[in-house]
Amino acid sequence: MTRSDRDERHSLAFFRGFLRKPEVVGSVIPSSRFLERRVVASCELGEARCVVELGPGTGGTTRALLAAMPSQAHLLAVEVEADFVEVLAQHEDPRLIARQGSAEAIAELLADNGAARVIVATTHAVFSGPAIDSLKNSAIETVIATDTLPLPSEKLIDKIEVLSVAPIIARAISAVFEDTSVSEIFGGNNLA
Repeated sequence: MTRSDRDERHSLAFFRGFLRKPEVVGSVIPSSRFLERRVVASCELGEARCVVELGPGTGGTTRALLAAMPSQAHLLAVEVEADFVEVLAQHEDPRLIARQGSAEAIAELLADNGAARVIVATTHAVFSGPAIDSLKNSAIETVIATDTLPLPSEKLIDKIEVLSVAPIIARAISAVFEDTSVSEIFGGNNLA
């Protein structure tokens, strides 16, 4: 299967997941490669031994994290949607551990097993149900999330660091109106 075929299949699975549970999936399409790279760049992966990704969906950011992680590190991808976990389980990298579940118990499990710091990265800040209260009372040090979904002020707690996607959207809009290359904004890799 080519990368293009895989991406198309994953996008379709993601869209179906959104139609079934929009309050959980939070987006109609997977994250762009640019957004994946931005999230990965915000994580301190250089010396990581274990990385936890919450809500990996069909695995776009998962692949980016694996590419940036040290070869001896492991990635625990925790997803609430069973269909997405099945897609993740097909990934061939032995460092990936895909599990169905939510964030509520992950931080404590990691802390209880010797993790010095627990930093969480998520592309879309859905934070449904009791997620914010669970985060407040957890061993999670920081949650890095983008503003692709609005985060109400009552959910913006000290542990959440929000990365804005506005600069890239503004650059793309300017490029369209100035009739310049949108691809250059993504380093020419927006379709790769």
